Amino acid sequence: MRKTGIMAVTIALIVSFASLGQAQTNLQIGLNAVGGGIGFVNPSGSIGSTISLAGNAELGTFMNDFHLVGFTQFWRKSYTEQSLWDWSWSEFIVGGGAKYYFKMQGMPVKPYAGAGLLLALSHYSWKFTGVSYIWTKEKESSTNFDIGAQIFAGAEYPINPKMTAYGEFRYHTDGVDFLGIYAGVLYHLK
Repeated sequence: MRKTGIMAVTIALIVSFASLGQAQTNLQIGLNAVGGGIGFVNPSGSIGSTISLAGNAELGTFMNDFHLVGFTQFWRKSYTEQSLWDWSWSEFIVGGGAKYYFKMQGMPVKPYAGAGLLLALSHYSWKFTGVSYIWTKEKESSTNFDIGAQIFAGAEYPINPKMTAYGEFRYHTDGVDFLGIYAGVLYHLK
């Protein structure tokens, strides 16, 4: 139910932004910047925290302060539970959305918030490593393809005319929900 609610809010925000954008004639679509980052994510359940890699793209402006973005993320975690099971989880995410830059007069820092939809390919596997005469299943794995949503907030700071540093928080929902904090750099192509 929570997942459906988050997706409904995300879709409503994107549709609202798009309809507002049509009222403006500031449509400038194209690949403006690319970058990458590293993050620390905390997936739901007993998976535990891990490192995540991220790729980002600035895809243009459809209103003065609204920007289209694309993103990819990848994380993987392996662990042993109760000395009986070896678990492995991984997730690859591709998505897009919109972010709004808040107006800050005379400040080089540009805070923003946004939301987007995503496609996630998640995989898990486990193997029973203990000794048991009752336990009959020794291993299992599954790969799932999910549609999800992300909300995020952060800030950008220009390093030089061609590069911008960013830091952001992300909440991601699909098959494996997670909260993450990311830092990285964008290289401006235009």
